[in-house]
Amino acid sequence: MSSHIIKRKAYLMGLPCPGRYVKSILLKATPNPKEVIVTFVTSEIQLTCMLIDNAQLWSKNIDQLSSALMQSLRVVPQLRGTAQMRVTLGSFIFEQYRRPKDHENGYSFDEFGDMLSQEMTRGHITSTLEPDQIIDHINRASHLFVLENGQGPVSTACRSVKVEFASRTGTSLHLEVEFQAHGGQYEKVRTCWVETEFDRARPEKRPVLQAVMLNPERADWELKIREKTILNPGQLSPSMRDVQASLQFNHDTPGNALVTPAKQHCMLPSNAQIYRLIEKSTMQYPIKETDYVLEIARYDIYYPKVCPIRHNADASSYMEFKTPTSFTEAVLYGRTWDTRLKNINQARDLNSVLAALFQPRQRETPRAAFERFIMITTNVAGLWNPAGLQPMVSIPRPSSQSYTSMAQPRHVPEGILIDLD
Repeated sequence: MSSHIIKRKAYLMGLPCPGRYVKSILLKATPNPKEVIVTFVTSEIQLTCMLIDNAQLWSKNIDQLSSALMQSLRVVPQLRGTAQMRVTLGSFIFEQYRRPKDHENGYSFDEFGDMLSQEMTRGHITSTLEPDQIIDHINRASHLFVLENGQGPVSTACRSVKVEFASRTGTSLHLEVEFQAHGGQYEKVRTCWVETEFDRARPEKRPVLQAVMLNPERADWELKIREKTILNPGQLSPSMRDVQASLQFNHDTPGNALVTPAKQHCMLPSNAQIYRLIEKSTMQYPIKETDYVLEIARYDIYYPKVCPIRHNADASSYMEFKTPTSFTEAVLYGRTWDTRLKNINQARDLNSVLAALFQPRQRETPRAAFERFIMITTNVAGLWNPAGLQPMVSIPRPSSQSYTSMAQPRHVPEGILIDLD
């Protein structure tokens, strides 16, 4: 059924800091010659006749984003698997895109909008900061995070393991095991088997929702709802059960594993038939006065060494792996999101789903709670700016100020949105 569901894909352009405007839109090369990062060159507004209507542009983005979210929530009950919603922060890298006509001077606003509207345009979010840099910025953002004894932000250390098996029919099977720090050690808190489809470039393989905010002067972020197919015990083969039963985790004292060298903790028997092992170390930071969490994670990816005798090795020996490769990810989510989306069939209407996901304050509508969530996400995205950003303290609202000047105020193009089906 899920292959016939219409998937939502939207690109939005955010606002620069107050008093600034986007001067040009350039392409920046990456180590991969086929990928680029879009760079917004901003400048301070010098002319009083240049009026930027932040409220109108903010409202337009919220309207389009909430519309895409509501339409996506309508199809969640039709999914075969469970739905998972997350916001990933970093820099958006274009994998497929249309080059500007004037490569040296970059895109015009109309040209950039047209590029985003192309069906072939595609990309992904990647982290451009090392874990220690992000954590340093978090430690200085006392206005955003719950503090421990009035000092630094509260944090929780977690680890998880993913054992991935080779693909045979366009899908990948993997075992996920989560551990959480408790009493000076890591304890197992969850285990599940997940099936993942490849070839996500095809429309039917896309996430249910993929909404990207391209931010001048802040991190880009991507709100995504994807289907996660959880296997039940009856779908597991004997070899899969053997791997789950034999998996061992070398416990160590919880600490900030994000900034220490990669160290393998998961042990598997040498005769296990796996594709690769992924170990994830995270620090979770609760955001003040919400149930949202910012999670900073490092993934260490291990591939088995090629060993001719591995299949005939004694069951008591352990698999050997090559030197791992690592990458960092920053994700924002609500603690109850997975449960709320799992129980979406029991909701009275979509407004009650929004209320459950974004938890309105007193006299706050579900739409207003969602808008406040976007403001919080925008402030968290400000942590990626090396110079630091003054956080948004209120949502932009239309001004009642009248202009008596005979000159017509000039509206600077500052935000655009392209909605794709």
